[in-house]
Amino acid sequence: MSLIDLVQVIAPDREEGPEDIFAAAPMWLFPDDTVNMHGDPESLIVYKSSRFGEIRLQTADPNKEDERRLFSHYLWNAGLKLAELISQPKADSAWSVHDERVVELGVGLGGIVAMLAGASEVAITDYPAPVVLENILRNVDANLTFDSMLHFLSPDSAARVFAIAGFHTGRARLAAFFKVAAEHGLIPEEIYEEDVNGLRRSWAEERDGGLENHTERKKWLVVSRLRKKPDDAG
Repeated sequence: MSLIDLVQVIAPDREEGPEDIFAAAPMWLFPDDTVNMHGDPESLIVYKSSRFGEIRLQTADPNKEDERRLFSHYLWNAGLKLAELISQPKADSAWSVHDERVVELGVGLGGIVAMLAGASEVAITDYPAPVVLENILRNVDANLTFDSMLHFLSPDSAARVFAIAGFHTGRARLAAFFKVAAEHGLIPEEIYEEDVNGLRRSWAEERDGGLENHTERKKWLVVSRLRKKPDDAG
């Protein structure tokens, strides 16, 4: 399969400007020309990994000309090739990073894939421009929240994840968190709500028909211990 076939670019929902039109022009004017970079500022790039499924990346949005010269608003074929090579299981490839310490220089995707592939420690680096570094953090957070929990969680059946959060972002988001956690094999061993005075009540995905009073809601925390499903535990 071609590297280009591994990528889907989802354009931002906005009206195209002259720069967008001219940036896309070469692929239509020169259809035989190889595409070696993918994405545009604010676009979403979906890398379709055969081993890890979809990895979704936001590109950096350069604000100044010197930031634009960094070309960090693109995913390059070199980054795709790196991701493909280090995705392979240890027994199958000399490129495996399983149990290795990894320093990645200026790709982002490679560091995320290294983490998913079982590297013991990963440092993702890039040019020290705020727009670039913030984008790295955003992509790591979007792709590794649950996988990083599972990566660091001991295979021992006694291992646990402690998850405690306030409701300031909304009850629906926390309910979604626990739903996705369960899909990744992490289920509550104990979960309840507790207010600032120590009063407890049962956890509920929804209260008052979704019209819970904001002032009342912010008094409460959800407190939980998550464990691996029995079939997933070592």
